[in-house]
Amino acid sequence: MLFRFHSTYRKNKNSEQTDAHAKASSPSVLARSANISGRNKLKEIGATSFTEVVILGFFVLPLISGSHLLITIMLFLLTLGVCYETIRLVGNLSLKRKIGLGMVYALVFFLLYNAYVPLIVHLIFASLAIILLIFNIYLPLGATMQKLLLGYPVLFIPFIAFLAFSTQHPKIILFTYLVVESFDSFAYLGGKIVGKTKAFPKLSPKKTVEGVLIGAVTAIAIGYIAAPYMIEFTQLELLTLVAIIIIGTLLGDLTASKLKRNIGVKDFGNILPQQGGILDIYDSIIFTAPIVFIYLIAIK
Repeated sequence: MLFRFHSTYRKNKNSEQTDAHAKASSPSVLARSANISGRNKLKEIGATSFTEVVILGFFVLPLISGSHLLITIMLFLLTLGVCYETIRLVGNLSLKRKIGLGMVYALVFFLLYNAYVPLIVHLIFASLAIILLIFNIYLPLGATMQKLLLGYPVLFIPFIAFLAFSTQHPKIILFTYLVVESFDSFAYLGGKIVGKTKAFPKLSPKKTVEGVLIGAVTAIAIGYIAAPYMIEFTQLELLTLVAIIIIGTLLGDLTASKLKRNIGVKDFGNILPQQGGILDIYDSIIFTAPIVFIYLIAIK
């Protein structure tokens, strides 16, 4: 039964106050509030779903198409976004130095992406990228070096192309992305539901041991289920590959957290609502690519 008091006239002041209170707390008002709250939640869910579709579509659709042109365009835009974010965050450098830094990033990308560059050059850059990744996590660095290291994720992006254009076509990078997302998602959910023990209190306070374990087990299971349809590896090679992807994902996440902590920002950018910048969205796959690349070279 709905209670409505606005049509009743009250002479007594106290009665008027009681009437106002009853009106404010009536089920009709509560229902309207609930509807508004429900609509806001639906809008939030809709916005989040839309951004997730954009994120997946931007990265996955070119790979599924198998088109070298679409993959190249996607990687070019990815590199452009990372360069913009990192140069913007460098801060107090002059415009000339920022332009110079951008040209260095572009040159490195060109050299790595160029098919005529010997394999040893790619391996050197991949090794350098991984060493910088580990150094950034564990070594204390000065403010200038921290800002300069913002640009080194550009070293990693061409290795996505190498994986996409490998003998197993884009399926290898699709498989890598599937394992990365599985680990990330279930590590987050596991940490939220049962997480108690902090895994990396200083670098990533929200990560828990329980969440990491749940994410790893789930990623291994999903990797084993998906592998027969996507890639051709022996059981041992597959297990090693999934383990490497999980480790790379974890290192990438910790590196991104450390970089943001060093320069005092929450996100690298604001390209999509509730998601942050390019590096916030694709950090794990970007940092994992060279590690997977080196592993594939090693087992050939």
